[in-house]
Amino acid sequence: MKKASFLTQPLFLLGISLFIYIMALSLPALTFEIVEHKTIHTGSIYIMKGVEATIGGVLGLLFLQASAIGWLANPLYWYSCKFFVQKKYKFSIYESYLIFEQIRRVR
Repeated sequence: MKKASFLTQPLFLLGISLFIYIMALSLPALTFEIVEHKTIHTGSIYIMKGVEATIGGVLGLLFLQASAIGWLANPLYWYSCKFFVQKKYKFSIYESYLIFEQIRRVR
């Protein structure tokens, strides 16, 4: 009996996906340059990490901010992971496609 490659194991692929997601949460996501209005002088630069942007996206949706629509890719990603674990690959691929389309439209 031939042993399956670890690259074809669904849980291994899911683990890689979750690892990349967690890495994205820990890396810088947005950079803001704070400018004073009266002097038009650059005050400071604020770098927002992925976790902060995720929390800000949730709050943006609660207060109906249109710029927070990109945050909806997060629950779609988790649903895709759920369907992948349940071996409903068609739903997982469809959810992944929705995530890709949503991110493409936001940019």
